[in-house]
Amino acid sequence: MQTYTETGGIRYGTSFWIAANFSWPFATLTASPGEISIRVSLGRLWGRTFALERSQIKSISKKRGLMSTGVVIEHSNAEYPPFILFWTFRYETLKEQLEAVGHCVLETNG
Repeated sequence: MQTYTETGGIRYGTSFWIAANFSWPFATLTASPGEISIRVSLGRLWGRTFALERSQIKSISKKRGLMSTGVVIEHSNAEYPPFILFWTFRYETLKEQLEAVGHCVLETNG
């Protein structure tokens, strides 16, 4: 099975403004045709994983920040916060690799 893994940062919560933020290198995104999983970890102290099946992913869209760009993953999994944003310093590579495993990335979220 084809997969892609990238290290970055994550922001998650009820909205962009009401959210926890962990900068690079505390998050890892792994994408495959059937799932996108993001793991946030503070070494052995604490960790959390958001594993979203393809059927739960409503959209993936580009989000620009001050120092990096990322993707917002809109999903339907009620167990996870409604807002999940993965930050990367390599947006073009992330976009290409997500699309290579079958996920569409919308550019409309500037």
